[in-house]
Formats: sequence, C-alpha cells, structure tokens
Amino acid sequence: MTTTASVQTPAHFTFASGWEFKLGIAASVFTTLIWSGFFIAMRAGATSALTSFDLALLRYGPAAVLLFPFFLKEWRRIMATPKILLLGILVGAGVPFFYLCSWGAAYSPASHAGLIITGMTPLFIALIAIVIFKEKFSKQKTVGVACIGLGITALLTLAFIGGNTEYWKGDLIFLIAAVFWTVFSVCFRMIGLPPLAIAGFLSLVSTVVLLMLYALGIVQSGFADTPVTFIVSQALIQSVCAGLLAGFSYGYAINKIGAERSSAIGSLAPVFVGLAAAPLLGEQLTQASLLGMILVCFGVLLASGIKIPMKTTRKQ
Repeated sequence: MTTTASVQTPAHFTFASGWEFKLGIAASVFTTLIWSGFFIAMRAGATSALTSFDLALLRYGPAAVLLFPFFLKEWRRIMATPKILLLGILVGAGVPFFYLCSWGAAYSPASHAGLIITGMTPLFIALIAIVIFKEKFSKQKTVGVACIGLGITALLTLAFIGGNTEYWKGDLIFLIAAVFWTVFSVCFRMIGLPPLAIAGFLSLVSTVVLLMLYALGIVQSGFADTPVTFIVSQALIQSVCAGLLAGFSYGYAINKIGAERSSAIGSLAPVFVGLAAAPLLGEQLTQASLLGMILVCFGVLLASGIKIPMKTTRKQ
C-alpha cells in the first residue's frame, strides 16, 4: 500500500487571483506614486535646515502613534516571527535605510533616488528568486526585468556623462539603500502578517531608536531653524503618506501579487519622480532620460505579469 504526501506551497509563493490580483496591482501603483513624492520631499529636506534625524522622526514618529493599535493587536504573532525576518524589516526599511536615503539625497538629485532604489530592487529580488528559491522566470518576465535594467543603465550613464563629481557618491549610497529595501521586501513577503501591524512595529521600534540616539547626543535637530509650514508639509509626506498609506498599500500589494511584481511596478517611481522633479526642483529632463523612462515603463508592463495579447492565426 502506497501513500502520497501532499506538498503544501509556502505562503510566500502563493498569490491572489481575479479582482484581488488587480487590487494588488492598483495598490502597487498607488504606492509608487507616494514613493515619488517621498523622494522629492527627501531631496527638498536634504537642502533645508532639517537634519536626517528630523526627517526620520517625522517619518516614523506620528506613524508609531497612529499605528500602535494595529501593532498591539498582532504583537504576539509578530514576536513569534523568526527574529532574522524582523531584523530584515527593521534594517531594510527602518532607521538605517532612511539615513542612507537622506545621506544620498545630499549628493544626488531626486530622480536618481527613485531610479536606483526602486529600479534596482526588482533586479535584486529577481536574483534572489533565481539563486535562493530556484524560481524559473517566464520569457515575458525575463524580458521585462532586462528592459528595466537597460532603462536604469541608460539613466545612470547619462548622470556620469554629465560630469557631476558628487553624483556618484549619492548613487553609490542609493545602491546600498536598494539592497536594504530588497531585504525588507523579501522579509515582509515571508512574514505574511497584516501590513499595518508590521508598519506599526517598524515605526515604533524606529522611533525608539531615534529618541535614544538623540538622548545620547549622537544626532542633532534643526527643527528650531525651519519654518513651521515646511515641517508640516514634510510630516504629511513622510508620515501620513509614506508611513501610513504606503506602509499599508505596499504590504497589501506584496501579500497579493508578491515582492517581485510589486518591486517591478515600483520601478515606475523614477519616471514619476523625473517628470515631477523638473518643475518642482528644477532638475533637467533630457531626451536620454525620456528614453530610459520608456524602457522602464515597458519593462514594468512585462515584469508585472500583465498578460500581453498575442496575435494568433487559425489554420484553414
């Protein structure tokens, strides 16, 4: 007598279908729009009197208070999660990641932040999926990821040709930040807990770390030298938009369509940032930049898993 054992697919390999899948796509696009505003606000904040500590506190502080009930509801499950995954969440999207973004923004324009962080993440995640999880990519997804890579390469090459000696410093920092964000995305998907609960945990721990650094005199604040209106605008973008709304929508997207598709759609951020940074920050948008953006958009369309209709011929 023989018995067959049913093999369960791990939770982080199962995705939604139907309307839930479409909602996951929509949530990912919505997140990308918020990220675009976040990168522009980060660049504006880096050129103001606000310090990295101030920006980080505005990012995590209010969110920690507002999301505390969600964290409290799930704290037992969060504490039962493997600590290595929780560490990946805290490092990948917490204080270390934020300081890298702020540091890089002091050297490079906002378009580079959106380009490298959100653009390189799907490439890193694809590499992890192939090497660690032994996942096989379809031809459509492979071509999509390749187009994203080509678009990013075109935009980065333009930056180096421009001859700005400071840009390479910021770009290198953003590249490290992209690795951190990749770790966060993969860990978030593997944990599989409610997005707002994880966002509350991340914001709470990050706020405690920031306050400890300030109490020890390691970091400084520039709130006193900054107009209140600018602080309020940063708080709205950093905390309400990036902390609350994007924290939920990105987590929802990851749980519904996976980290790979979410990060691929997130590659649209440099397109949105490039278009918005021109009028808002005075950053130039050239023909080469537009070419890179078109490649990224086409790559996102393919890598996101959207079915591309193909013409078929019937045999007579």
